[in-house]
Amino acid sequence: MNKRLLIIVLSVAIFVGCKSNKTTDPSPKPNQSTDTVKDAAKLIIGKWHYTADTVKKYVNRVLTQTDPTGGVTSAYYMQFNADSTGVSSNGAGANAFFNYSISDNSIIINTPLQTVGGIPVPASMETATIKKITTNAMMLFFDDEEIDDNVDYRTTRAAYFSR
Repeated sequence: MNKRLLIIVLSVAIFVGCKSNKTTDPSPKPNQSTDTVKDAAKLIIGKWHYTADTVKKYVNRVLTQTDPTGGVTSAYYMQFNADSTGVSSNGAGANAFFNYSISDNSIIINTPLQTVGGIPVPASMETATIKKITTNAMMLFFDDEEIDDNVDYRTTRAAYFSR
C-alpha cells in the first residue's frame, strides 16, 4: 500500500475528480477554463493540494475499474516552482522531485529515477491537459493508452487541486 502511494506521488498523476456514473464514455471531457492557456505558466507556480482524484481504467474501451480517490488524500500536494522544478509529496515526508514544462494547454512532468522512502522509483514522463487553472483551482487530465497483444489498455485520471 505504501509503495502504491509513493508511486502515485512520484508519477504525479499516473493512473490517476468528479465521480461519474457514466460507464459508456471512455473519454471524459471536463470543462476548460477560459484562462487556462494564456496564464497557465504563471498561475501554476506555487503549492497545490489535491481536492479530488479519479482514476478510470478501460480494457478495449470498456470501463473495468473506477477509483474515486486515486489513492491520494488532501495531505498530498504538488509544488511547482518558477524555475520549472517541483516536488510531489504525500504530506508525510515522502517527496518526489520533478521537472515540468508547459506548452499551450499541456504540461509535461519528468520525474527522474529516485529513491523515495527507501523504495526505488523508476523515471517517468507524463503529459496532462490543463483543463482548468485559476488562482485557486486547477484540474489536470491524464490519458494514457497502451496496446499490448491487440488489447487496448487505457487509464484516465482527473486530478483536482486547490491552494
